[in-house]
Amino acid sequence: MFSLFIDRIGYKVAMIFSFVCYLIYSAMAFAAYSTIHGVAPEALHEAQAKGHHLIYLGSIILALGNGSVEAYINPIVTTLFSKDKTKWLNRLHAGWPGGLVIGGLCTIALAGNSDWRITLGIILVPAIVFFLILISLQFPKSEREQAASAMWICSRNSAPSAHSSGLASFLRNWARYSVGRRPSFGL
Repeated sequence: MFSLFIDRIGYKVAMIFSFVCYLIYSAMAFAAYSTIHGVAPEALHEAQAKGHHLIYLGSIILALGNGSVEAYINPIVTTLFSKDKTKWLNRLHAGWPGGLVIGGLCTIALAGNSDWRITLGIILVPAIVFFLILISLQFPKSEREQAASAMWICSRNSAPSAHSSGLASFLRNWARYSVGRRPSFGL
């Protein structure tokens, strides 16, 4: 979803959006747990439904945040490492399973923890660390933006010609080879 308009909003806005999504999810997850914690047995069913609704909506928001990370991290890597794109994208994506393993080990280690806020709040640690690292950085223009800028500059510096347009070339060739001929499609 974000990759459709990431060039318009910029990488930094997408990064801030993903961080805000993590914060909203965490707040909703804490609120969901609070709705059922210490509730009287007769009100438990209603509290569980409200908690489930909060977790469900929070998970959708978290998924949007994760999607925005994927939408901005790939173009940033390809822009920063334009000569070795494949190598650095492979290294980037090799890190995702490492994060899953570390997250799983943290969850197992905290399973016996009596304070649920620590277990639930562990998601905020990498989000805050990445936000603090990235917020002060200047993000580069994407390769697509750079190419568009270069094309605009070239078109401003050169006189237009019939040969520079792909559409003009297509129409010229079509007119030259198809007038008076029927398409045969190999039948």
